[in-house]
Amino acid sequence: MNTPGALSVYYNALDTSFSEIAESSGLFGTYVRKALQRSGKRIRPIFALLSCEAICGDFSRAIPLAVSYELAHNASLIQDDIMDRSPKRRYGKSVYSEFGLNTAILTSDALIFEIFTQLVRLKKTGISKDRLYMLLEIIGQSAKDTAIGEFIDNEMGGDGFGSEKKYLEMVKNKTGALIAASAACGGIVGGSTKRETEILYRFGQNAGIAYQINDDIIDLVSEEDIIGKTVFSDVRNRKKNIVLIHALQNGSPEEQTFLRGLFGKSWFLEEEVARGREILNRVGSIDHAKRLALQVVEEGKKELLKLRNTPSRQKLIDFWYSLSRFASDSEGPIVNSTEMLMNNSSLDEINELRVF
Repeated sequence: MNTPGALSVYYNALDTSFSEIAESSGLFGTYVRKALQRSGKRIRPIFALLSCEAICGDFSRAIPLAVSYELAHNASLIQDDIMDRSPKRRYGKSVYSEFGLNTAILTSDALIFEIFTQLVRLKKTGISKDRLYMLLEIIGQSAKDTAIGEFIDNEMGGDGFGSEKKYLEMVKNKTGALIAASAACGGIVGGSTKRETEILYRFGQNAGIAYQINDDIIDLVSEEDIIGKTVFSDVRNRKKNIVLIHALQNGSPEEQTFLRGLFGKSWFLEEEVARGREILNRVGSIDHAKRLALQVVEEGKKELLKLRNTPSRQKLIDFWYSLSRFASDSEGPIVNSTEMLMNNSSLDEINELRVF
């Protein structure tokens, strides 16, 4: 599938690798292809490729690494859908709902085991053993951090309100860890110094946090046919995202009771969704989440500007801006900001998408 515009070369390179993986997966080919099908933003691998290019000028060196992070991410999505019993994923059925629990578990395993095959391919880049060891250490730690984040997320599904501090700890691990690691490791493959690696890691972590906040907002204010998955999913699964935490702490007693009554329901009446959204807006919970995201975006921006000023660094900044544009959009989050960027044919056009 060819994608026009500034990011097409990166997406096409990834598509080629994913097709090869599905073809070589034997009996699992159908399920692996389903898990890797192109409809997500592929933030982690794109960050890895752009970070590598920002350091050495050649993104192709990091393709096996970028593929590895997307494999890890998609394996975690399958597991997420199993835990949440989610029927939908990216405009279609989840692997869990379409093929069943056992196949979903085995497909997740297949994606994880493929990571080792991809990392071996890095030897063709001439990467040193020391740098390869650094990659393995960061990948292993980011996987553990992601699991910790998932655990905290499940813990927050109890009857308590939760707290913003606990939420940020969860998001830093669950979403921030893999994105931070992919950006840092992309730099390592490209030959980054220790300072540059740390810059890319901190930037990626901020990107993950801001992106998750956006996802939380979208879950509560958008529509199923727009985002391709069930809305109010966090409410259904009794999870406390940043918007809900703020509303449960700042709403009136009657509003808090209403919102708590929605948690755990398998479906909602239209008037319940409308009332819930009315409360979130009245209490200022959506705006609070946007302000928090914008603060994190600013921190990520400061990190990126510490890198050498190159065209590749600019592409990384543009991609980051396109993802974070929702934070200053007064009419709500922009769901398809990445697609908007992909469909622009020049960096001049991309510049029009910037927040700052």
